[in-house]
Amino acid sequence: MSSFISSLAMGGHGGYVWTAYGLCIFLMLLNVVLTFMARRRYLDQLSKRRQREASR
Repeated sequence: MSSFISSLAMGGHGGYVWTAYGLCIFLMLLNVVLTFMARRRYLDQLSKRRQREASR
């Protein structure tokens, strides 16, 4: 268990390394979520536009 904890500490740089990993994962997930939200917004706008054109 001691060697596991020391490997997580990464020679005293673990805080920086794990923060960088966490930030990277967060930004990648944010990119995926924002892409899905933009797609949904685009499809909603397209649907509304088609409904307006159909009602003319």
